[in-house]
Amino acid sequence: MFSYRGIGKIAEAYHPSFIDRGSIFGVTFSEMFQRRYPLSLTVMNTQDLERLVTLAMPFGKYKGRLIADLPGHYLNWFAREGFPPGEIGRLLALMQELDHNGLKPLLDPLRKRGNASGPKA
Repeated sequence: MFSYRGIGKIAEAYHPSFIDRGSIFGVTFSEMFQRRYPLSLTVMNTQDLERLVTLAMPFGKYKGRLIADLPGHYLNWFAREGFPPGEIGRLLALMQELDHNGLKPLLDPLRKRGNASGPKA
């Protein structure tokens, strides 16, 4: 399970100016991290990965397209503007992280396994 405890030490390892003892405009790095990545978005499981390749986008410009097939610029727009609440937002956030870090090929074995049923709305 993910914990925010010690996030300042992790940040300090990447850049010394992120030490958690200080704050920027009265907000510590841990608070900024928690606001950007709520705990519900940082936990991933295999069911979520399977949902990415079976669940179709329920609204918007790409309605009907599998979440795993959404273009990066669309996922990045959600990351900037805010993900919708609920499961769809959690899955979009997960897909954005996978896409941003070049990890989309990890979904290929799941695509082959779940291809028989087609997209689910």
